[in-house]
Formats: sequence, structure tokens, C-alpha cells
Amino acid sequence: MFRKSERLWGKAPLMSDYDAVIIGGGLHGLATAYYLARNHGMKNIAVIEKRHIGFGGAGRNTAIVRANQRTKENLSLYKEGLELWPKLTAELDYNLMFYNCGNLNLAHSEAALSAMRMQVASARFFGIESHIADPKECKELVPALNISEDITYPIFGGMYHPPGGIVRHDAVVWGLAKGAAKLGVHIHQGTEVLGINVEKGKITSVETDQGTISTPRVLNAAGGYSASLSYKMLGIHLPVSVLTIQAMVTQPLKPLLDHVVSSGAYHCYANQTLKG
Repeated sequence: MFRKSERLWGKAPLMSDYDAVIIGGGLHGLATAYYLARNHGMKNIAVIEKRHIGFGGAGRNTAIVRANQRTKENLSLYKEGLELWPKLTAELDYNLMFYNCGNLNLAHSEAALSAMRMQVASARFFGIESHIADPKECKELVPALNISEDITYPIFGGMYHPPGGIVRHDAVVWGLAKGAAKLGVHIHQGTEVLGINVEKGKITSVETDQGTISTPRVLNAAGGYSASLSYKMLGIHLPVSVLTIQAMVTQPLKPLLDHVVSSGAYHCYANQTLKG
């Protein structure tokens, strides 16, 4: 499958010199390469991926997108990202399968509901659509919910965020790779970075198992591997920890869940993909 998809971004030879080297072929690495080429005119860029693009977190997530955080920094960032997803399909000429189904975050106590009211107030201040839903509205949004009071964690209400939804993560990876390659970015899969050379406090080159690359700029976009890579090659400690979480995938079902539903009390969230 990945070999067939490779035609979308080609297979360029590894050059000995690049203006920038990006380590990691996930969403952050590919998006950075794409926007450096599109917005800043940097065409001579290499994305180095040890395995295949999307191998790490970019290909192992539930692809939920939202903009209902609390702080102004997060709200501004996530709002811009949320507005970007529908546009990227046309821009990249690749269907990212963005599904604007809305997010419903359940509250199982008065304290949780009070915290959600503050989140809603913050979101509205920045022009982001969100509102508090009572148990009846939660049931209308998700008919399968049990809103009775004699359960372990009764539903006191929830925060409904209509602009949120889901996106197909592998489609985003392939779409960004296609867009970056079209702008001249070289994507090298199956290539491992072995070291980063520094002289007089400046990066001069990157060592790979396919050869040495001269470059003045390196971006570490290796996700969960970024901390060990930075320490091993540069002696830099990054405050990044890897946490293992679990996801359960069912067989395709008839339409049952029209929205993304999350619950802090149950420590889980659920959504139904377009395939069921």
C-alpha cells in the first residue's frame, strides 16, 4: 500500500546538500516542510524518515480535531487549525476526509459542569462556537446515552462544540507529502539519522545510513522519539515523555454515533468513522 502511494510524492535521490533537514515524516515534519516551501520559498528541503511516513503518532491516533481548550494561546492555535482542515483538501488536491460532526464532552458532576462553563466562556470570547448542553440535549445529540441518575457516573450535562470533528490521519499524511513534494521537497523513507555534526555551536551536517548531508538547519520532528534523539545526538534534554494509550477498533457498524463523545470520568472518548 505504501509503495503504491509513493507515486504521490515520488522517490528523489538523497542529495549531499540541503537548506534544511527535517527528521521525522509525521504530520509535524511534513506540514513544516510543506509550509516552508509554500510560504517561505525554501524548496531545497529533505524530510528524513527512518521507516515510512506516518509510522509514529501521525498514523496511530483517533484523528479528533477541536478548538474547545481553555487558554488563549491554545484557543487561538486550535481555532486556526480547525478552520484550516476544510481548506486543505482543495489546496492539496487530496481528500483529507474531514468530517464536521461536532464534539460532545460529558460532565458527570457539578464541578465538571462548572469547569465546562468557564471553557465555553473562553471559547466564545475568541469567537468559537460552544455551549452547555443539559442532559436532555445530550440525549438528543447521542440517543444511545443513558441519562438516568442511578448509574455510576450520571450525566449532569455536557459541552457541545459543533465545529469539531474527525479527519482521516493517513490521508493527511499522504496529502501533505504530495503537496510538499510538488513544491520540490524531497521525502526519504527508510533512511535513518545516525548523528548531527556541530562546529562552533552551529549545525553543519547530518549523518544518515545513506550518506552525509550538509545543512545549516535541522528540525527534530520525531515525535515520541525526539527526546532520545536530541539527547543522544546533541546532549539536549527535552521535556518530552512517551505515554502508551490504548484504542479499540470495532468492526463497521450501522450509523450509531453522529458526534465525537468524550468522558473524563470514564477516561475515554468515542467516535464513528465514515466507514462505520
